[in-house]
Amino acid sequence: MKKVKLIIVILIILINFINIIICCDVTGSILKCSQSSIVVKLTNGLKDTIFLDKNDGYNISNYPNKRFLTDQNINGESIVFNPEISINSIPTSGGKIPMTGYFLLDDLGNEKIISDSNNDFFQYEPVNGSTIDYLIDLPSGCKSFQIFDFLSTDALTTIKYLPPILNLKNPYQFDTTNGYIIINGENFSNDSNCVTIKLISTTFKNSNATSASNSMDPTKRILNFNMISFPLYDANNYVGQWNISITIGDSKSIQLPTITNLPRINGNPDTIPRTGGIITLYGDFLKSRTNLISIIVGGNKQCKNIKYPNNNNDGGGGGGGGDGSGKTMLTCEMPSGNGGNYQLILTVDGIQCKDEIYFSYNQPTIKSITIPSPDNYPYRVQVDGYYFTCSNDTQLKVKFYNSVNQSSFKYVIPTILNDTQLIVDVPSYAYSGLFQMDVVNISDSKVLLKSNDFKLINPINNSTMLLWKPVIQSVSKCPTVGGVITFIGNHLRTQFYNGIPIEITLKGNTVGNVGGDGSSSSSSSSSVNSIACNNITQGDDGTTLMCKINGGIGIGSFKIQINGEELPEIPFSYLPPTIASLSQIDDKIIMTGSNFGEKSSNLFINYLHTPHLFNPISISPNQSLAIIQIPLTNEKLDTFSIIVGGQISNYTNKNNNSGGDINNFPIHPIIKTINKLTTSGGILKLTGYFLSNDSVVTIGSIGCLNETITSSNDETQLTCVLPGILSTIVFSNESQSKYYVTSGTNHRIKLVTSKNGIESFNPNNLLFSYDPPVVNTTTTVSEDGGLIHLTGTSFNNVGLFVTVGNITCENPYSDTFNSVSCYIPQFTPVLSDNSTQWVNITVDGQTNSFFIFNYNFTKAISFEVKQDNMSSYYKWLIPVVIIGVLVIVLAVVYSVYMFKKFQRLKRIKEMMNPKPPTIPPQNHTPAPSLQNF
Repeated sequence: MKKVKLIIVILIILINFINIIICCDVTGSILKCSQSSIVVKLTNGLKDTIFLDKNDGYNISNYPNKRFLTDQNINGESIVFNPEISINSIPTSGGKIPMTGYFLLDDLGNEKIISDSNNDFFQYEPVNGSTIDYLIDLPSGCKSFQIFDFLSTDALTTIKYLPPILNLKNPYQFDTTNGYIIINGENFSNDSNCVTIKLISTTFKNSNATSASNSMDPTKRILNFNMISFPLYDANNYVGQWNISITIGDSKSIQLPTITNLPRINGNPDTIPRTGGIITLYGDFLKSRTNLISIIVGGNKQCKNIKYPNNNNDGGGGGGGGDGSGKTMLTCEMPSGNGGNYQLILTVDGIQCKDEIYFSYNQPTIKSITIPSPDNYPYRVQVDGYYFTCSNDTQLKVKFYNSVNQSSFKYVIPTILNDTQLIVDVPSYAYSGLFQMDVVNISDSKVLLKSNDFKLINPINNSTMLLWKPVIQSVSKCPTVGGVITFIGNHLRTQFYNGIPIEITLKGNTVGNVGGDGSSSSSSSSSVNSIACNNITQGDDGTTLMCKINGGIGIGSFKIQINGEELPEIPFSYLPPTIASLSQIDDKIIMTGSNFGEKSSNLFINYLHTPHLFNPISISPNQSLAIIQIPLTNEKLDTFSIIVGGQISNYTNKNNNSGGDINNFPIHPIIKTINKLTTSGGILKLTGYFLSNDSVVTIGSIGCLNETITSSNDETQLTCVLPGILSTIVFSNESQSKYYVTSGTNHRIKLVTSKNGIESFNPNNLLFSYDPPVVNTTTTVSEDGGLIHLTGTSFNNVGLFVTVGNITCENPYSDTFNSVSCYIPQFTPVLSDNSTQWVNITVDGQTNSFFIFNYNFTKAISFEVKQDNMSSYYKWLIPVVIIGVLVIVLAVVYSVYMFKKFQRLKRIKEMMNPKPPTIPPQNHTPAPSLQNF
């Protein structure tokens, strides 16, 4: 050892001696030598001589192979070049580190020795023959150190280790087997003396944070250059907060993200029986470091006896960047109860779990549904399953959807037989395919539990959904023009609960053209009419299906198929004909109403209780008006009704008080003509249609007797005896309508059948008038006047008035229909003359005149008697008028004569005294000569 120390001392002395020798230092690319006057000659590795002139400052920048610029001896003086190296910060793990260096060879071409302050030598070698790039082998560590040239005390450079950094993606994790935290990063150290860990934990208690520094056993640390691990079990399982910082050597401390553990529960716990039991919660950070933990369910129920079954194997992927591979398990005991969806609140160390967790007792479970045959309604099904009974404050309800896509529903309360069986009536509005139940709180109707969804799947093919068995009880009738019909029943829907359409086929047919008794008539042939049901829609409550059908007539049925299953046939018929009004015009009947059918051949008239097709007939397009030609026969008066498609009309004759067939309408007799009779009566003849022997004819107030019927061609004639009724009292200016007598005009003709009281129809508004009076002979009287007797026809004492000439025959009286007597006063020439006189007679408003009466004068009568009447006035007025006219004519003649005479005298005078001659005008007429006069 003494020899080694001596050698080292000698070496140090030699080094100091050499430093005294002239040397050149290199600063950058400038060579500085101790003697400034010399010319430096250098030899490179190729033994080429290089001269450095002081004038350029001994610049060696042009010589990149500095590695070969070895120490030199110039003029016997030794020139030493100091080494120059550059090394960046290195990883804490050390190793071969890139280095840039210059003048690392001595004058013998050997590499110079580099060491640290402890004289530890470092090996280096060029990289791929480079003259400046090296790899130097440096040790691991955590604190900086200097590198020296072994022969010099000057430090070449200071080596610094890189600071530690955390893995950004996964800065830490927990070991699920031993509860260690693993910190991931780079430039850590495997030397425990280099690693300083500072840990501060915070405990939450009653929402107040309490911090404390934790010490740890250094022997439990696991260290390497990329990972630091140490026990931190609490941070993986307990509620709290942890702050961790790490210092490596002389680098700055690094801070891990704060680990904050709040209680977390993953998912709702499993249901338990209503008798109570243990529930299990899985989650993160469910343990308390202060033993303060509580679980409250539904606001008032406490889950007691909290335990951690996996306490010996806790771990679990907790905080921060944990991998979540394990979970903490917590159990507690729940008391008995009912219902579900109770909120569960977990509080650990004063911190409440933020997860929305709900607890439920066992939910009702549907296992199977027995669907009976729906012979009766309501439709009752039996449900088998589990957990159907409820507590007193809850109630089990069955949910039935009344719209597609489960957008709305109604509850039905079932009859619970026991905990595993119940029965419920399925309402008509329920959509098929899905069955659900809810447990509802009675007080606030809040849903506490939901059953499983039980879908009604066809067991045959496991695809087609079953229906609540549809039942169709009836179908509405349709107008003969067609329209919308309604099927009435239960569970009638066109879609399942999820909107999938239900296949529905409705096909119908009817039989038309049948007689009044409902069977095929000899006058018609039955026919089958097919009915297509289109645009099928459903009602709101599931009791109706609607579709549009074509027009038709008759009675038939519908075949129904729903979801591939056939239902019983349903009777169907078009609406029977309905008569709103009937009117008879002449021999035609005008019917208004509905459902008369499209074709005239489908409408029958029940005449004489036998179906007939009457032509011509016309039906309006809307089948609400028909015109029927009644056949002109000599049949007895009867009634008729219409039949369309085997259905009789429902018209009731409200004016018929005889209690006849309410479905029939009577045909009224028609009077076309009637003859006239004298006031003495006689055979009355009425012609027309539908006249019968059981008719009662009344003229005014007089009934006609002994009616008989005869036929001629297409007309019927009714004859009867109209008796003559003579008034015994003379009524002047009175109409016979007030009295039961036979006289006068415009009497109402009334024909009523004695069978049904049907009054005749008088299309021409005929009225009956008796013949006017006729005078055939008269007796005569002398000039003294007296009683005269008239003979003739159509006499009566109603409105009887007689005049002879201008003289009224007083007190007329008819003692028979053929004679009248009256009194003529004394003959007065002023009022009468001795010639034949007119006899004027009036009976009940009818007047006739006959030039037939003459006086029987017995003595001479002077007619030159002053008469102050109008006839004497005319006798003297006529001569006066004649004389006046003659005087006027003579005056006119005389005036004309005198005028002409004056004209002639004037012309003679002009001829006697002629004027001087003048030129006559053109076309001048020559003057007249005397010959003209």
